[in-house]
Amino acid sequence: MNRFVRSGVVALALCALSLAGCETKRLWLQVTGLDDGIIDGIWLWRLSQESGTYERACRFPFAGTDAPGNIERLDYIQECGGGSTNLKFSVPIKRSLSHPDTVTVGIWYVDRYGGAGTYKISSYGLYGETSLSGSAIQL
Repeated sequence: MNRFVRSGVVALALCALSLAGCETKRLWLQVTGLDDGIIDGIWLWRLSQESGTYERACRFPFAGTDAPGNIERLDYIQECGGGSTNLKFSVPIKRSLSHPDTVTVGIWYVDRYGGAGTYKISSYGLYGETSLSGSAIQL
């Protein structure tokens, strides 16, 4: 699919989700080991107001990379609560010039919780799952 058409379809889908009461947010991540198959995806953890602990909110399995039109992209799916948004997302990758195995990527998150929250991230892959990120983000 042409990259402009794909970008347009994703933009329309994000607008449709917003109209349906879902809020779209973007997570900026720096990932090392994507090319080596070391990282298979990430978990997004939300701080529970009731328990005061972080609980799994969504899983983002990475579906691979491609480079249509010489623009490197990461494909992924958002899975929350046992299901998925039924959308395959594709976002541009920015590769570090000094460390080419490190990429920065903006992952779209469709918030089904409907409100601000405090989140942490872990990654999973070849060597199991990492511990939760040291810092939290507000989304």
